[in-house]
Amino acid sequence: MLALILMVQAVLEPPAMPRLEQDDEIVVVAQKLSNRWKGSIETRDDKTTCKTIRSTGDAEFDEFGCQAMLTCSPQYWPQIRAHMQTEVDAGRVKTKEDMQRMQTTDKLRRVYRSFGACIMSKLRPGIRDLIKLRKAQRG
Repeated sequence: MLALILMVQAVLEPPAMPRLEQDDEIVVVAQKLSNRWKGSIETRDDKTTCKTIRSTGDAEFDEFGCQAMLTCSPQYWPQIRAHMQTEVDAGRVKTKEDMQRMQTTDKLRRVYRSFGACIMSKLRPGIRDLIKLRKAQRG
């Protein structure tokens, strides 16, 4: 039996980005991640992996994006995967374009919004820590 590969592209579009702290550099980096970074998760044989689709230009921050997606995916991925599988089984998803179109339904949009908010909440501490480390290294 062929394994079904489901891929989700998470565009980080949480509610308005709150100020992380007064440090402008942290705010800029967080906005850069939320506006520029795009990643995908894929589950094959019950193993979920992440890869960066659109980079921020900083590999360490891109890695934070994937780690955040992988951390949040157990909470949201089962809902997304079940909905997608139902659509595939019903014959409504036959192409990648069908899959992308299906991901814009109201039900999945709500799940993706929550998923994006979870991702951003996981990114914030890592962003702060990495920026502090880089500032300390610069002296």
